[in-house]
Amino acid sequence: MKTTILTLALLFLVGLAEPLYSAEAAIHLGVSLHPSHIQIGADFNGAQIAVTGRVPSGASALVRLTGPPEDRHLKQKGRALGVLWMNLGSVEISNVPSVFLLYLPKADAPSPAKRPPAWQSLGLGLKGLAAKAAIVAADTDQATIFNEFVKLKEKSGLYGVMPNVVHYGPDDGIQKTFQATLALPAALPQGDYHIAVLAIQDGAVSTSAIQTIDARETGMPAWISAMAFNHGTLYGVLAVVVAVIAGLTTGILFKDKGGAH
Repeated sequence: MKTTILTLALLFLVGLAEPLYSAEAAIHLGVSLHPSHIQIGADFNGAQIAVTGRVPSGASALVRLTGPPEDRHLKQKGRALGVLWMNLGSVEISNVPSVFLLYLPKADAPSPAKRPPAWQSLGLGLKGLAAKAAIVAADTDQATIFNEFVKLKEKSGLYGVMPNVVHYGPDDGIQKTFQATLALPAALPQGDYHIAVLAIQDGAVSTSAIQTIDARETGMPAWISAMAFNHGTLYGVLAVVVAVIAGLTTGILFKDKGGAH
């Protein structure tokens, strides 16, 4: 009798746990990347990463690529006495990612005529980085410094928010598929990168998944980097020799045209 009651109790608990398990499985993103490795050679001109997966129905899918953290030491320029354009001091920015690229679906593109999308209020965009960044600068507003830093990064393609990149596929009422092609810049430094897929629903991140890709220099770029880090003196000498040869070659080529200018 006791055995029968215990068996029925276990079956009852399993029956309760099954819907919970099914609900948890329903929100599994199942993200995949292709390729998962990037080779940065002498002819590297950027790369594309295909991201596919599933998000809950009714959710928006955001894809965010971030590089390893870095510390940047920059020169602050300005006009001395309102006349001369020169270095006025130094700026240190730390606790910021080397690369920050956010890819959006069309519905989540920023629009001044509408309310800001949920991802902005959640601090998932560039403004969210400002709150985490540590900035050391003399007599300058930190918000201004950070905005200029972001502009510098955007110019090289290492920071940015790209709309209309994530596209949705079939929706079965529980989940919908998505796919996105991430365009990575030619200035991409080598390192390990995190690609996060964030499902935004009801003004919050309902679920997320993170995968890692690695970008590594190969061929001539790898040789130059190894030379610079492991044989600094020899690298400096070779750099001077190359500069001298380039100068002499330019002078010879333009000699018959009145000299180089």
